[in-house]
Amino acid sequence: MPWTRTRQRIGAGDLAVHSLCLLLVCFVAPPVSPITVTSPPELHASRGESVLLVCTFSSTSRPTSRMSVDWSYRPPSGGAPQTFFHFSSKAFPPADGQFQGRVRWQGSPARGEASVTLLNASLADNGTFTCSVRNPPDVHGSPTSHTVLTVTPKVPNSVSNAIHHLTSQTPPPHTHALQDPSL
Repeated sequence: MPWTRTRQRIGAGDLAVHSLCLLLVCFVAPPVSPITVTSPPELHASRGESVLLVCTFSSTSRPTSRMSVDWSYRPPSGGAPQTFFHFSSKAFPPADGQFQGRVRWQGSPARGEASVTLLNASLADNGTFTCSVRNPPDVHGSPTSHTVLTVTPKVPNSVSNAIHHLTSQTPPPHTHALQDPSL
């Protein structure tokens, strides 16, 4: 059986379907926009202090109930990050683990803020904290940002006070008495 070439004509119905598909793709599909999340690259704190883990974001879409924030932690020794805080219309602080009872939501999504406060910082909190923000339909860009937290032992008050006392004293003025060389 020889191959025959058949010509197909696009009918009015086919043209209408193609036109409708084009309109749906161009005008109905939500635009894809970038989201940018930022945080300081590093923070320092003393043991026992509260630390504001700053996270801000910019999005071309207004935050809605579909917007969410996750905070995760990875120790300096590495390993997989562990999510310890979630926000989606309301805050879900950690129910167990290292950060239980020590994380407070400070965010305001309408202002592009997704920060949390870590209370009573400990040496075990040294590591990388990651803030991830999702705000559909903004799905491209930089949806995460990392902050390395360094917690150091607190200097005892007696040492701190002594250092402050030594550095805040005004040195005596230099006096040069004129002496008579004949004396």
